[in-house]
Amino acid sequence: MSVKVDKVEFKSEIGVGKINEDACGYKENTFWVLDGATGLNKRNLSDDISDAHWYTNWWDKYLNDNSFKDINLKDIMYKGIKKVDDDYQKFCVGKKVEKIDFPSASITIIRVNDEKLEYFILGDCRLYIDDGCKVQIIHDDSVSKLDNNIFNAMLDMEDFYSIDLSESLSILSEQIIENRMKNNCDDGYWILSFDEKAIDKAKYGIIDIEKDIRIMIASDGYYSYSDKYRLIEEDLLIDETFKYGIDIMINQIRNFEDDKDRIRRIPRFKDKDDCTCLCINIEKINE
Repeated sequence: MSVKVDKVEFKSEIGVGKINEDACGYKENTFWVLDGATGLNKRNLSDDISDAHWYTNWWDKYLNDNSFKDINLKDIMYKGIKKVDDDYQKFCVGKKVEKIDFPSASITIIRVNDEKLEYFILGDCRLYIDDGCKVQIIHDDSVSKLDNNIFNAMLDMEDFYSIDLSESLSILSEQIIENRMKNNCDDGYWILSFDEKAIDKAKYGIIDIEKDIRIMIASDGYYSYSDKYRLIEEDLLIDETFKYGIDIMINQIRNFEDDKDRIRRIPRFKDKDDCTCLCINIEKINE
């Protein structure tokens, strides 16, 4: 027995802003989704339009160039984090740079080897596995817990439903900064940035592929469909995506976000987030 990957579908769509800071791709038997975040000081140190775009695209290129190597995903990421730090530090020469300036990214990577599925997850990009009987969702909720503290504070505002989102975020800016300063700390959350220790804190594992399965990787902008907007139960999201396709699902997300009466009741960080999803089928075959 062996396995075959087919029917790869993926899309990454910009939300608000000048550029999409998500990225996704695949190389041979390796697949990934990245969700970038620029430093909260809004400084742009790289030579790109945003540091988060520079950062996610650096990793996208690195994984394209290195994901085929016969080493595990953690070792690939170890090697990459040293290189990305060296490349980014060139932009910082002669400048005073603080932790809050650094870009970061959530990432989920999977690799199919023989009859095994290897995964690596840092941050809040989620991995969905549907074996026809049940849906397994593998994710790290440490970022979401901190985000929910902000969202609950928004809902506690007497005038949240009537003021602009930007004003709500401005009122809570200190708490948002406090949360971001907890990145790559044991009492906060672990994320892909420039700290090698984060690699060991990732969710990492290898799963035996015992039957045909469907796989979906999604950024929070995509799974907001179920997680934030409650348009469907989350364990149905992968089936809905395979049934209708990523394009239609993203259109439904945008239609919800365009409904001003409904969206103003939802606490969030952006009017429209970058939205990324990648789907594959893995088929068991007889040789």
